[in-house]
Amino acid sequence: MIRKKDVKIVLSKVKGFKNPVPELEQYMTPPDVAADIMNIVRLHKKQSYSMVDLGSGTGMISFAGALYGFSVKALEKDPKAVTIMRKNLAIINKKVGKNLEVSIINRDVRSFNDESDLVVMNPPFGIQEKDKNLVFLEKAFETSDSVFALLHCSEKKEVETRKFLKRFANFHNFSTTILKTYKIQLPRKMFFHEKENKAINMDFYYFEGKKV
Repeated sequence: MIRKKDVKIVLSKVKGFKNPVPELEQYMTPPDVAADIMNIVRLHKKQSYSMVDLGSGTGMISFAGALYGFSVKALEKDPKAVTIMRKNLAIINKKVGKNLEVSIINRDVRSFNDESDLVVMNPPFGIQEKDKNLVFLEKAFETSDSVFALLHCSEKKEVETRKFLKRFANFHNFSTTILKTYKIQLPRKMFFHEKENKAINMDFYYFEGKKV
């Protein structure tokens, strides 16, 4: 069984966005966070499953899932990000000496209709394009009864945001659990960023479909 620290080392080879698109809120999940959340998923679920990563970017969470033994579908609509993700996959495969079970799909989430045992994702914040994160959550709820999501949580609206997401999930007949909260450093990548680095809070949620 692969160790979390070894997953982090392998993921450190993953390259991010060359020219991130502000409207798509393209921020790469840090390797240590991706390794940790997928370790949580693995311990939570006890065994390997099929997994979908909605809005997979350049592949960080998808590769983490595959390293832990999940069969992954990596869904990303930006063709430039997909090109980088394919190159990253080749690098990771060479690093670990085998082909990871990752299927890369260049498609918008709204046109994705497959089902999966799990969804694990770090969707857009829903700030540049209001409520875009909810589009991803709704699609995740359609895709699986077990949804893990890393979601932005503004310190100023922490309580309000968490209450809203709980109501939103309940409306779709899902229960809500916050498994862990991370403080992530965002490097200055977008034209509107004022600081070289900005620390943001991210809640790692588990949404489980309620039995009817």
